[in-house]
Amino acid sequence: MRHIYVVGRPGKFFLRQAFLFAMVAIVAFAAWGLARQVAFPFLREMLVRPGVQAWLVSWEFPGLASGQEILPARLGAEEVLDSQLAVVQVLGRRQSQVARGEEPERKLPYGQVDGQVEPVLGQGIPPFPGEPQGSGTGSGLPGRTGEDPEVPELHRDGSAAPANGEPQVFIYTTHNAETYIPTAGVAKEEGQNAGITEVAAELAHELEGTYGVTVAFSRTIHDYPDFSGSYGNSARTVSQALAAYPHLRLIVDVHRDAGIGAESFTWQGQNVAKVLLVVGSEHTLPHPRWRENLALANHIKETMAAFYPGMSRGVRVQHGRYNQHLSPQAILVEVGTAENSLEEAKRAARLLAHVLAEVVTHED
Repeated sequence: MRHIYVVGRPGKFFLRQAFLFAMVAIVAFAAWGLARQVAFPFLREMLVRPGVQAWLVSWEFPGLASGQEILPARLGAEEVLDSQLAVVQVLGRRQSQVARGEEPERKLPYGQVDGQVEPVLGQGIPPFPGEPQGSGTGSGLPGRTGEDPEVPELHRDGSAAPANGEPQVFIYTTHNAETYIPTAGVAKEEGQNAGITEVAAELAHELEGTYGVTVAFSRTIHDYPDFSGSYGNSARTVSQALAAYPHLRLIVDVHRDAGIGAESFTWQGQNVAKVLLVVGSEHTLPHPRWRENLALANHIKETMAAFYPGMSRGVRVQHGRYNQHLSPQAILVEVGTAENSLEEAKRAARLLAHVLAEVVTHED
């Protein structure tokens, strides 16, 4: 028996199914693109930047004002100021942060870290234990001859400086390699006291030379060869400073921001880098007195706003401690960003010195 098969055109049912399949594929593709552009970043902001969610602030940081912003993490950027968390789990994908705010103390001989501590104007203050003896003739940075004037016996407001010459302010840099791209051509100079150290030195010299505030300044390199150990290294430096100079009124860790454009304002016709103050908290590790650091930072911010309107980028609370658990007098300042020039940052340092001198000399 012969079988005859008749092949005809596909029926309407099959055409309809093919059309529906194509439409579903198009919608799914569009939804995936929308999710990547909108939904995923939104969820990431929810998970990594709780500070932008006002209702989370009081939950994460009891007692913190509802308007207080929490500094965001910038995953994948050169530096991450949300440095308490070494790894953040976001949407099932592990993204390592470059910098960590807390590391266990490494058992390395302190003398292996290159650097020195010096009294800025050579007043004979001894170096920290374990650090090389400085020349005692200034910062040693380009443009400094060491022939600075002697520190006056009285501050500008007439308050007496410490009789024994003990520093009132300690300045250091946790991330010594940070620099300013328009000037240096790169964002970091590994293993060097780079642009940020020049800014810190400018701050120190201005405090002493102009305002008579006695300063100790550390050049110890903390971020090399292991950048992830930066804060562990600098915590030892701060601890040594506190042991050597127990009456410090202010401890300043100088940084510059990254991952954003230049931040500047105009003062007397010149561009000046803006300054951000960062405060740690007890979000992940014990830091019971962090609100004292916050109060100090707010006082500095208010003084800055009074003297130099537009200079301050505000105060931001962060999950890490940034060595501030070692003293309620410790602060972290971000002088400009990687996109500012070194000269803009130095101008900011000179203005910041005025602000900090006011805070230190009028301390209750």
